[in-house]
Amino acid sequence: SGASARLEGLDGATTHEVRVAVVNDDGAVSVPSTATTGASAAVATGGAVTSFVGNGTIGVDGTRYVVHEFTTDGTFGISRARDIDYLIVGGGGAGGTAGADTSSGGGGGGQVVSGAFTASAVAYAVAVGAGGAPTPVASLLATGGPAADGGASSIEVGVTTVASAAGGGGGASAKLGSGNQGPASTSGWSGGGGAVHATSTCPGTTGTGGVSRKGGNPWPDGNDGIYQAAGGGGGSSGQGDDAASTIGGDGGAGTSSTLSGVSVTYGGGGGGGKRTSSPGSAGSGADGGGDGGRQAAGAAGARGGGGGGAGSGHDGGAGGSGVVIVRYALP
Repeated sequence: SGASARLEGLDGATTHEVRVAVVNDDGAVSVPSTATTGASAAVATGGAVTSFVGNGTIGVDGTRYVVHEFTTDGTFGISRARDIDYLIVGGGGAGGTAGADTSSGGGGGGQVVSGAFTASAVAYAVAVGAGGAPTPVASLLATGGPAADGGASSIEVGVTTVASAAGGGGGASAKLGSGNQGPASTSGWSGGGGAVHATSTCPGTTGTGGVSRKGGNPWPDGNDGIYQAAGGGGGSSGQGDDAASTIGGDGGAGTSSTLSGVSVTYGGGGGGGKRTSSPGSAGSGADGGGDGGRQAAGAAGARGGGGGGAGSGHDGGAGGSGVVIVRYALP
């Protein structure tokens, strides 16, 4: 009796062909009408779009999920109210830069936040935090200093923040050619790892995320700088390791999520740097964190991971940029 009907459960922004038939009380069906075509409304826009079918372990069994993943700033819009799951990862902090005869700490991983909300048919702004940039050796301040923190990531509508995640703290950098250190950052979610030159050390610090995300401490020099090694940066969910003798500290653990349809770990800490090429080794990054440099530059982080700390006259690794993922189920 109605003049119109709404077809649910169609793929968004896809062209469909529709024919209409009439069924009477006896169950007889008329000849279908001439076909008409049209595109269904886009359920959401923005980001890299993928989909997967839940298997009971990841998502509800048999339910189709659509995933929008942002690695740069963007917008997210839906055509009607819908429940949204989200994952927000802040940018990782940079690894510390090492002056001559020094080793510097790994950067802290960005905070990882997950949750859900009911979205309205309005535009949502997605901000993806940039990874912290390391200080170049050539411009390292006379007193040293922490590497840059990662930027915050968020989902906002108008002036209201739906959810946000802080960036990770930068690792400590050691002064060029001197024993003075600058402290690792305490303003990021995860603390940066500590630096060392000769017998002068700068300890790792605790970020605003709490002691479980503390950066590791360096190993004090015991033999003319040969045994210098720096601490790893804190991860989004775990403390960075202290350096041990000739080995730099590993980065702290990140946070795993299956929101994208596969298990991915975000926000690991960067590994601490190592002064000389021999003996010993630099620390390893964890869960997206960059490896520390062994008399070399620290490696860059990924997925909100902290950058690796540097050794002996090299730059620290850049922090990994953040990530924002939104997901919804089709009817």
